[in-house]
Amino acid sequence: MFGLGCGNGLVLDAEQCVILHDSFRSMDPDSIEQEPATLETPRLLGANGGPIEQRLERWLNALATNWHGAVPREAWSAPLLTDVVPAASGSVVRRAMNGSTQ
Repeated sequence: MFGLGCGNGLVLDAEQCVILHDSFRSMDPDSIEQEPATLETPRLLGANGGPIEQRLERWLNALATNWHGAVPREAWSAPLLTDVVPAASGSVVRRAMNGSTQ
């Protein structure tokens, strides 16, 4: 995460989504901590609407431009509000997959 210049990140698959925080204490992986709550990817991105990559990209762009509409108003989504929303709101969304940026 240090190399991408971001302190917060999401790691997900079709089932689960975890939130990561980089404290930048060092450049080592031990400075990355995982949010205790695990989110359900289908509830976050929607279960329909194309491949997960497309759903994720749409959601992230919506998060950056209008987070009120992108974050579900349910208790389970609260971990997104503390770090992910402030980091994404008004930002440019970049994709990082398999160790490369695109």
